[in-house]
Order: sequence, then C-alpha cells, then structure tokens
Amino acid sequence: MILFKKIFFTFFIFSFLIGSDRIAVATKVIGSVEFVRGKGFAKSLKKGHIIESGDILKTKKGGFVAILFIDDKSALKIKENTELEIVGNNKNQTIAKRISLMNGTVRAQVEDQRNKDFVVQTSVSVASVKGTDFWMISDKSKGDSIIGIEGVIQLANKISGEIIDVCPKKGCWMNVKVDSDTVFVKFKDYGFFVPKSGIEGKSILMSGIIFRDTISVNRLKHYAEDAKKTIEEIESITQPEYKINMIAEAVAIRED
Repeated sequence: MILFKKIFFTFFIFSFLIGSDRIAVATKVIGSVEFVRGKGFAKSLKKGHIIESGDILKTKKGGFVAILFIDDKSALKIKENTELEIVGNNKNQTIAKRISLMNGTVRAQVEDQRNKDFVVQTSVSVASVKGTDFWMISDKSKGDSIIGIEGVIQLANKISGEIIDVCPKKGCWMNVKVDSDTVFVKFKDYGFFVPKSGIEGKSILMSGIIFRDTISVNRLKHYAEDAKKTIEEIESITQPEYKINMIAEAVAIRED
C-alpha cells in the first residue's frame, strides 16, 4: 500500500508538471543564485524551485545550481558566474530542451533523447546531443570550449585554421590545424570539394558540424592510400584514432 501511494504520488506530480511550462526542478543550490521570469525582476533561487520554460538563471561568484529535467532526469550543473536561459517545449509527455548559454560554464548530463532535441547554444556555437555527458564553457573574450566526457556531441560552428594536407585524388577531405588540434574535414553530401593541391599552409574558414568520433583502421588506411603514402606507412597503421571531425557545409580559403 505504501509503495502504491508513492507511485501514485510520483505519477500525480509528474502529470501536474509535464502538462505546463514547468520543465525542471532545482535539486541543489549553493551561494547566490537568481532567476528571472518573463519581464519580472531577479529573485533568489532556492532548492526545490520549479524551473519554467523561458526562465533565465544567473549564478554569482561562488554560486552553483543543479537542476533536473522532469521528463527524463537529464541534468544541468551550472557553475559560478554563469548566465543562461532554459527553454522547453512540452509534447506528448516529453520535453525538447534548448539551453542558451550567454556566458559561464555548464555541465550537461543528458539521458537518451530518442526523438527529442537537447541543444546547448552560445552566440557562436550550437551543440546537439542525444545521450552524453559534457562541459560547455563560453567566454566572450576567449570563445567557446567543449569537454566531452562520454557520448557523441554534434557542434555547429564556424572555425578557422591552417590547411595541413588535402586528398590528392579528389580534394574530398583535408586535415586542418585549429589551435593545438588537428580537425579532419569532409564535405556535406560530397556537395563540393577543394583544390587537390596548392592550398597546403593556407588559412581557411569553415562552417559545419563538429564532433569527436573513432576512425577505424580500414578507413585510416583508405585515407593513407588517397594521400599516396608508401606501403610501409599504410601497413604501419594498426590502431583506430579518436579524432575531431567536421562535416563542412561551407569553406572559404584565404588567398594571400
């Protein structure tokens, strides 16, 4: 009987919340945390507070808040000096979630979203996830950083770098140095290619989807063959590589 009451109570609360603009609950609050709803003034956020779609959360120095989404128990952990807006679209007892990060640091622990959206966006980046765990840091002076802990993240962004090498057969892929990383770039739906030679060392601006993925040994050998590596170099490839990949939708090569 006690178990039945608990199940009934949980179902009642879930039904009450899921049918409205209420999308999450604050499960932990440390220090100074505020929320703004609509055109209202900033108010102090306390543990147990119900988050509604469109709420803006702000953590001050030393502040921290953890929130839990009511439909699938996905969680956000929001660190100090962070400001973000949370929007949720309730449909068929599930919530499509969009987090707009103005600045600061947030950890998203996302359950399997199946046919739902879970998006974290900044002024320059859009990260789309289905079931993963990652940190996203937005700094107006330094740009955006994403630290993947588990799962796959698709990041729509504009990045620039220096071309290292290009597929000499078709120009259908290239390696680009971006800061201290090497990004392996292919082109969406093979809709366009780049010149097969003569662009190494040039600066390039790219727009598209960025993600981390494992490239198999067979695929690495295929790319090595495209690049006209020696048989010895190809046979030396025995381990897959976990690399930053990009499916570019548009590129612009700088002509000096």
